[in-house]
Amino acid sequence: MAAWSSLPADLITHVTDGLLATDDIDYYIDLRAVCHSWRSSTADPKTSGNPRFQLRQWAMLDEVYQSDARLFVNTSTGRFVRKDLSLLRRSYFVVAGAGGSSIVLAERASPHAARVLNPFTGSLQALVGGIYAAAREPGLFPSRLVTEAQKILDLLPCTEELVNCLCFLVESVGEMLLVFKLQHRFGVFKIDPASDLLVPVKDIGSRALFVGGCRCLSVDAELFPSVEANCIYYVIDEPLYDICIYSLKDEKLVVAGGAIDYFNPHTLSPLACPPFTVVQLLCSYTFELRGSELRWEKMFTQLSGMDKELFARLTEELSAYDCESDDDY
Repeated sequence: MAAWSSLPADLITHVTDGLLATDDIDYYIDLRAVCHSWRSSTADPKTSGNPRFQLRQWAMLDEVYQSDARLFVNTSTGRFVRKDLSLLRRSYFVVAGAGGSSIVLAERASPHAARVLNPFTGSLQALVGGIYAAAREPGLFPSRLVTEAQKILDLLPCTEELVNCLCFLVESVGEMLLVFKLQHRFGVFKIDPASDLLVPVKDIGSRALFVGGCRCLSVDAELFPSVEANCIYYVIDEPLYDICIYSLKDEKLVVAGGAIDYFNPHTLSPLACPPFTVVQLLCSYTFELRGSELRWEKMFTQLSGMDKELFARLTEELSAYDCESDDDY
């Protein structure tokens, strides 16, 4: 250990630069724990304001609800990590996921101050500023992205086929792609900065796009088993939740199997049973969005203040509905 602890600082920096380039912050933290010399030669990610310690390439897959564990995937390396975040139950409500798998929290004590948690470093920061994401329902919240998004939408060709289609924005290898779900196919475009025109994209190489109503994701298919390159993954919800794959090369759409539906087990496809595949987990990230625990807590508090007979009757009706749903499936 004496020889390892005497490594030059510039060599240690070279190693840590490589780890941070792929967002492997957990490996960086493990390296700092080896010895005092390595720790003193590197910055503490929990207290440093260096933006390199902000998560950019991780996604949190809400695959475990009944525990404090969360499953994360590094989209640049294909590595999965499960972390136990006991802090969530002790002091905070989970409000929402943020970019790069950071987590927006609210203190359990009123007035429920908002914090942003880096799940790898454990750092907590106060949530300040305006709203930086467009609302799913138009007109609910002001958004600092609306103006820029409208500029992109203004570039769309006015064709009858695009009028009633779904549109998704996907960042992929530094490019912003527009993915259109048409009736029997998908269309992909990118913005040509020189001409301010949308250019059709027929080939995305080794990338695979996962699109959905909540979030979108671009991954390198070579890093993820069973993910097909140059394809678009999308989940349909009728009659059951199924995963569809559209090949840009063959221009064919196929149903690949059942998707995960965490929130309503009665509509869970019989083909989607644990253990889940990589494709199922990545698809669930795009269309499953976990609700705010603070919102649920407030709702239950209001319910507990209701008339006891009314509350008991509502509970009985919900239980009866669940039983009927069980019989249907």
